[in-house]
Amino acid sequence: MPETPLTNRPKMHTGVPSSLTTAHRSVMRAVAVADAPGLWFLEAVAAHTGTTSDERIDATVEELIARGFLVDTAAGLRLSSIALRDDVLRDTPPSVRQALREAAAEVLADAGRPAQAARQLLRVLPAVSRSASALAARLAVDPAVGPSLAADLLLAAPAPGAAEARLAWLVDVADNLYLAGRVDETLRMLHREVAADRYGPRQRAMLLGRLGAYYATQRPSLSLTYLGRALNQELDVAGRSWTLTMLASLAARFGHPDAAELVAAAQRAHERSPSPGGAIRLALANAARATACGDLPRAARILREVDAGEPAARPPRPTRSGR
Repeated sequence: MPETPLTNRPKMHTGVPSSLTTAHRSVMRAVAVADAPGLWFLEAVAAHTGTTSDERIDATVEELIARGFLVDTAAGLRLSSIALRDDVLRDTPPSVRQALREAAAEVLADAGRPAQAARQLLRVLPAVSRSASALAARLAVDPAVGPSLAADLLLAAPAPGAAEARLAWLVDVADNLYLAGRVDETLRMLHREVAADRYGPRQRAMLLGRLGAYYATQRPSLSLTYLGRALNQELDVAGRSWTLTMLASLAARFGHPDAAELVAAAQRAHERSPSPGGAIRLALANAARATACGDLPRAARILREVDAGEPAARPPRPTRSGR
């Protein structure tokens, strides 16, 4: 096929001409805030924001491609240059830009793309509407989002003001940071909260218990110390069960001389009030004790019953510094 003459090719633009129609601008703005969207995305965002015009979106897209404003790639639609994208974003009022990003996040979440939705929300947090804040909380617990992105979502959103709600938020953030291997961040955050001492004894015990659990990845003695301090707080039955099973599992792993007594106490506490992951922690503790006694067949039998997919059964992840 003969090459298209240069004079007949669409020109590349780096500005936003005033001659563009409202439909043109709406499509370009939606493309600018998204990551190579498809036509379905543009139609869904237009319906969500109420910007659907009499002109069909696919016809608008075709015209923008013909005029050199958009390019169609295998990944999706893109503005023809980074400079044009920057111009489009500058031409978009901040309130409109934020509303577009929130709408994009909701569209992606509804389409079963939670990780993309979470990344979109992070661009506008913490200044979001109530519905977007609810979406951030929903995405943070979606397994497809992953712990690191979930932690970033929770940290970017405003922390709850009430003590109980803030504590629950703090534990969620800490757990996600820990599972993502961001242990140093977890420890710094928990130390700040313990030092602030804004909670009662039961809540302080929960923070100390988390410190003890997370220090197990790098500081065994500190881990046992913090868990021991947590146990000396005014714990309710559920909190005592969690703390004891965590302490017992680590004491057995580290070969602490009181491991047998701690495991027995943890088993009694767990029978009275089962805690999340408590059965797995007890299984790991008993397997560690069996291994220390040289009873490898018993240790193997115990471990075969452990659900390896549970966070409590996962091995500690190293920090970036390799400690």
